[in-house]
Amino acid sequence: MYAEIKDGNITKIVRPGGSYKNISFGKLAQDQEYLDAGLYKLMEETPVTTEYQKLGGEIIAIDEASKTVTRTKEVLGISLEEIEAADKRKAQKARKEAMLAGAPYTLNNTVYQISFTSDDANGLMQVGKAFELGVTSTVVKFENGTTMPVTPAEFSDFAVWFVAERNRFFVN
Repeated sequence: MYAEIKDGNITKIVRPGGSYKNISFGKLAQDQEYLDAGLYKLMEETPVTTEYQKLGGEIIAIDEASKTVTRTKEVLGISLEEIEAADKRKAQKARKEAMLAGAPYTLNNTVYQISFTSDDANGLMQVGKAFELGVTSTVVKFENGTTMPVTPAEFSDFAVWFVAERNRFFVN
């Protein structure tokens, strides 16, 4: 790509095969044709950042000798508050993913992968209430896609296990 430069700023970008000031460049036009028209060859650079850096404002470097202009972004450090907020978001995301992945539970010689989300906990409370009302069996559906048939006799042990496993995500 090529750029028009005015007062140290890029004012127009011309793509290969494009036009500029009533000049139409063919798709096979050579660099020199664009340079002769007063354009600069545009070089784009995207800096690599670490998790403790972010990209800032645009930096434009003009090399008159080679008629090139390099456009990049300033690399900025992030504040301690931003680092702490990012670390908190990462920890919350990791906990959410771990809760969704869950843990194995064996019932009647079948292993079920049980997730521990708040929706799963609410669902188990509803199942407990259903058993109190006389339901004799049901299928529990978990947010990770697991379905597990359960009876009132099996539910109590499962509920105790579920609460203990889920609490591990909230107790240090």
